[in-house]
Amino acid sequence: MVSGGRYERSRYDQVAAMEILVAEIHASSDEIRTLFSGAMSDMHRAEVPQYGALLELVADVNAETLLRDSELRGGLERSDEFDRLNIERHGAIRLGSWKNCTTSAAYLR
Repeated sequence: MVSGGRYERSRYDQVAAMEILVAEIHASSDEIRTLFSGAMSDMHRAEVPQYGALLELVADVNAETLLRDSELRGGLERSDEFDRLNIERHGAIRLGSWKNCTTSAAYLR
């Protein structure tokens, strides 16, 4: 979007930024997935404010549970799952236009 003669990146421009990043530095598939997931999360949070509230609630419940259950925390740490606990996992991706579909298909190939 252009505003006052200066370029402002919208949430949707993050996909274009990822495309440049991939082309210029040969990012790993894990880095691409992380960038894509982050961009989708930011976009969804902007469109659905309660999504951010849900993420905060999940983080709070996870923290309280791990404080009360040291056995669970230890098991997560031993299995290297502890650091992944708060990583967002998106089971569905909303695509609104044909351009969204083709751009996403290119990243997921």
